[in-house]
Parts: sequence; C-alpha cells; structure tokens
Amino acid sequence: MSISSKMGPKALEISKLKFSYQGSERFVIDGLDYEQEAGKLVMLAGRSGAGKSTLCKIIAGAIPTSQMGKISGEVKVFGKSILDSKPFEMIGSIGIVFQDFESQLFSTSVELEVAFGLENLAIPREEMRRIVYESLEQVGLREEMRREPWKLSGGEKQRLAIASAIAMRPKILLLDEPMTDIDPIGREEISRILEELKEKGMTMLLVDHDVEGVPECDILAIMENGSITRSGKFSEISSDPLALPKYGIRPHSLRPFLRSIGISGFRGPEDASEKFLEMIGEEGLERIRKTWEKLHGKRTEGSGYNIMELRDIRYSYLKGKEVIKGISLNIRDGEFVAIIGPNGSGKTTLAKIMGGILKPDSGGVLFRGKAGFRKGKDVGYVFQNPDQQIFATSVFDEVAFGPRNLGKNQEEVKEAVEKALDAVGLIGREKEDPFQMTRGDRQKVAVASVLACDPQLVILDEPTTGLDYEEQLRMMEFLKMLNDSGKTVVIITHSMWVVAQYAERCVVVKEGQVALDGPTREVFSKEEKLRSLHIRVPEITSFGNKLGMTFLSTSEAMELISSKKPEGK
Repeated sequence: MSISSKMGPKALEISKLKFSYQGSERFVIDGLDYEQEAGKLVMLAGRSGAGKSTLCKIIAGAIPTSQMGKISGEVKVFGKSILDSKPFEMIGSIGIVFQDFESQLFSTSVELEVAFGLENLAIPREEMRRIVYESLEQVGLREEMRREPWKLSGGEKQRLAIASAIAMRPKILLLDEPMTDIDPIGREEISRILEELKEKGMTMLLVDHDVEGVPECDILAIMENGSITRSGKFSEISSDPLALPKYGIRPHSLRPFLRSIGISGFRGPEDASEKFLEMIGEEGLERIRKTWEKLHGKRTEGSGYNIMELRDIRYSYLKGKEVIKGISLNIRDGEFVAIIGPNGSGKTTLAKIMGGILKPDSGGVLFRGKAGFRKGKDVGYVFQNPDQQIFATSVFDEVAFGPRNLGKNQEEVKEAVEKALDAVGLIGREKEDPFQMTRGDRQKVAVASVLACDPQLVILDEPTTGLDYEEQLRMMEFLKMLNDSGKTVVIITHSMWVVAQYAERCVVVKEGQVALDGPTREVFSKEEKLRSLHIRVPEITSFGNKLGMTFLSTSEAMELISSKKPEGK
C-alpha cells in the first residue's frame, strides 16, 4: 500500500515483503507493500503481534542478519536495496530506537553511548563533542552524561537510546514505541524534537499505540496480520474514535466528546472549553456544575487498615547521593494506588523497597503492622522490564516457579498456573518459550508469575508497557477485578489515562520525596502544580478543569452532559 504522493522522492519502497522467523512457518510479514515519501513523519500502529517491530528491524537491516529467518520481496531505502546490502553499508542512513531499548545500550557512560556511532563515522573530535552535547540536551540528559547507563531509570534509558539515534543524523529514523517509559512532559519534549527533525527534512517512521501522545504526523498507517491494511491523513484517521480501538490504538480522549456535541476545529483543551462555554452559556454551565457537585463534590477517604507503612524511608545507590529522601507513606488495605512522577524521581526505587527487592538505608517498612513480610506470598512485585524477571524456558515453568517454592503440590501448582494464565489471556501457550514472545506477551507472563502466588499486595511497575490499547484495557480491567476482590494494587505508570480511570488514589513523587498525595480527582484538579512535576493530565481532564469539573474519562463527561444537552444561548 502506498502512502506517498507522486510528487516527492521515495524514502522507502517495499514490495511483496514476506518474513518468517527461523523455526516457524508463520509469516510475521505477509505480502507487505509500502511506500513512504521523503521528509514525512508517519505513525505506524496496530495490535501487538501485527508485525510492526519486525518491519522496523527489516528496514534497519537487523533482520535477517541478527535475527534469522526466511525472507523474500524487496526493501529499498532511498533507492538502495537493504536485502542486497551489508549492514555496515547503511551506517549513517538508518537510525533505530528498538522497542526493547535497553538491549541497544552497552557503553560505560551516557556520553560514550551517544558518541559510539559518531566514532564509527569518523566524525572529528570537536564536532563529535558538540553533537553529543546537543543530542543529550535535546532529550534532557545533559546533566547525566557521566553516569553509567544501567544506573539510569527506565525512562532515562529510553531518552538515551533516542539521543544515540538522532546524534547520527540518519536519513531515515525508525522509532519503535520510543516513549513508553517517558513521563508525560517528557513525551511532549520528544514530540517537539521529532517535529523539529521533520522540519529539517528527516524521514521518520514512528510506532505507537496512542494518537493523543504523539506529534502531529503526516500519515497514519495501520498494520494487521503482517500487512498494512489502512493508511491516510493522520488528522482524519486519528479523529475516528470508533475505528481506532479495534486496531489496538487509543483514541483521543477529548475529540469524541466534542464531536458528540457538535464542536470541531479546536486547537486544544483551552480553546475547546471556550467554544463549549459559548455554546451552553453561563447559566447552562452553572446547572451542569451543580449536578457535578452532587456527584463528585465530596472527598472520600480510603477505607481499611494500613496494609503497608513506610516510615521515613531513605535509600542511596551511591554513597552521599540519596534517591529516596525520607518518604513516609501508608497504603491502606484494598486500595488501588498509582505512583507517578518524572523520570528519575525514585518511583521504581520506592516500589522495589515496598516489594522487598531493596532494603532501605534507614527507616522502617511494616506489613500489617509488623516488620518483614514474605516476598511473593504477602507482596508480589512485577518488574518494569519483564526480562529482568523471566528465566524459565517455558511459560508454564515460569509461572509455576513461585507456587512450587511455596510448597504447593502438583495439582495446586497446575490450578494456580491455569488461573493466572487465564487472567492475562495466555491459556494454551504454556509450552512456549517466553524469550520468543513479544515484549507485551513477556509482560503478561511476568504478571501471571506473580499472580500465581496469590499475594495480598500486588505492585506493578509500568504494567501496560508493550501492550496495545485493547491489551492495556484488558490488563487494567483485570487489575480492577483483582482490586474489587479485595487485593491491594499499587502501580507505577506514565499513562495518565490509566491513572485517571483506574486509580482511586494518586501519589506524585519528585526528587525522592512525595510532592502530592490524595484522591486522583483531587490531585488531577491541580493541573498547574502537576505540570511543574512533569505530569500532563489527559485532554478531557484539562478541558474539564477549565470549566471547574475534573473529568477522569471521556465517558464520565458524556454521561454528565448527555443529561444536560447544550441548547445554545
């Protein structure tokens, strides 16, 4: 399928491309035709397993050199055949940020990581230094240039991978979900960088599942079953709230609501709120606010005893440099809590202390009023990167490891594994090798392995990373069901729509301290304060805040307004 005009030169020309991984008969890429005009920014979207990451690796030359398989068809980058070229012949032409971004980091410092590609291009030393500093400045890592990459947070590592790619100034840049672990304001900054690169003429292919969180692209192309089945202007396809979810893409939170009441052509939440006020009038708005106050005006405190208490927790990875700076926090039994904050703020470190993975330098951790707890049985912890957790050669053995170590018999282990796999949608895949699965599926395996131990408190670090929108919804609905059954759930996430729709309480961490803590609606009403903490609320929430009503979802706004249809002045 062509997505280029007949006017501009073609950056990408792919025809009849087919590929299957070694040892598999299934074609991950199946007869794909694709063209992209030079200088265009294209968003490539689709469900997990559609073939997006595989396509990026083929274009970058990583397939079939690093990952073997059966390939046929034609792939040209600016007229040069990829399949007939050696990888080194394309150095400087193609840059890529892998979905598994940690796998492409290997240097001993942030600075050397960015410089590595430039050294291979024999860039003069002074120019290299300038490019390295400029690239790190663009992604907000200039102050971290002397640090070791493995000591960065997940979001900081992702920023580093992006800096390493853009430093090469490639003709075409491939970005496979480059902002999954980056905080909301960081996403804005990365989006701005991509827009600047586009203005300079760089061709880019951006894989993502969220049209609200990406820059304004030229084209939106959708993959299904190894081929591109739909493409067109980004502004048109991304405005279709009904079609996007069936492709695993999260639609805009504000546009469907505005469309339902006849508002179009807005420039953002502030402009939209002004148009809405013009439509409904001050009296109409006041009637809606009164209804809102009846529904959401009273603050509700969480019920239950404290299942976990953190008392003046402090922690340092390096002597003299505290990451957690005296945090005191109570988690009540049966709560659903989201811990949010900017990259490098200490969220994951805090979660690891709560999960018993790290021991604080000082302070105390109490579980149901007592010091100490059983890891796995009392508290379950799901890592941000599933590959740090998975080790078995089959899904069944991975999920069975915990129950076996808890002394369960064979039948009990089987029952626990089946229940956990059913919960995450992996029934029937017990014999598969986890390391041959997509990152999203590996994430599900990691979650299942924790759930199989039936912990009372479940802590999940970025539980929706690597999942398409449908899978994210299923994962979060499952966690909601788990919470409704009496389990206490704590998540760390950069997806603010997830926080808004599922977490009853929100804890904002900044520089190792708690900056805000309270019911999610109350915290999300403090929009200016949140922006200073690198948090951007969903567009529908920002729209509501400007009208004095903090909407936490599109459906919440629609339900309220539908009973008070705007009639105009």
